[in-house]
Amino acid sequence: MQFVKKSVIVVGGYGGIGMETCKILLNRGISNLGIFDLTENDEKLNSLQSDDGNAQIRFWKVDVTNKLECKTAFESAASEFGFIDFVVHSVGVVDELDPEKAIGVNLLGTINVNLAAIECMTKEKEKGRGGAILTISSVFGLEPCSSYPVYAAAKHGIIGFLRSLGTEDLYNRTGVKIIVVCPGFTKPSMPRSTPDAIFPYLPVGSPDDRFQPVADCAKRVVDAVEDNDTGTIWIIDNSELTQVAPIKYFFPPPPQ
Repeated sequence: MQFVKKSVIVVGGYGGIGMETCKILLNRGISNLGIFDLTENDEKLNSLQSDDGNAQIRFWKVDVTNKLECKTAFESAASEFGFIDFVVHSVGVVDELDPEKAIGVNLLGTINVNLAAIECMTKEKEKGRGGAILTISSVFGLEPCSSYPVYAAAKHGIIGFLRSLGTEDLYNRTGVKIIVVCPGFTKPSMPRSTPDAIFPYLPVGSPDDRFQPVADCAKRVVDAVEDNDTGTIWIIDNSELTQVAPIKYFFPPPPQ
């Protein structure tokens, strides 16, 4: 995907990876940037606007667990920008003591964002021309994590949901690619441990070089969407981007 003159939404755009992704996309020449986040942040908004005086940058207050808010925000952005070409979903939370919140933000939020975005971007509609939706999951959507089992469960759910959406059939109908990236340890976005961890995952004193810089991670997020197929899954670890090939166990009979 070429980004010049495109309209982009970054959900969670004021977070660590989200903010760095916004900066990279502005440097790639996008025309419109919509930031969806839970709270306003004038300092970060002004910083982005001062970095790039050519793009239109708008903020929408969105709670991703609220289906109606997601739908309304995407419709508003599509109306203002004309089209939405690319969406980055970069919202996540670690909260093992509140499973409803963890599942709601991580999994339900991903479902709400992707379905609302597809509805606005699909070429089946007059003002849709397809595009790509990239969701940031986690390596713990692919591997178990005894420290954060609820977090891992939600991230595994994201992978299952987006693999189910990322089919050639859906792409042929809508023109929307579905792509997932799974970052490894990223500084400062991922905590070494939190007070609610069932078991600390990384002990205090673990080497900093195990954590990739958030700017490197964001660069690979943008790289993952360029010229790659729908339904693909990527790991970002040690600042490198590697495609994941899920093992297939079930082969349903073809339709009659």
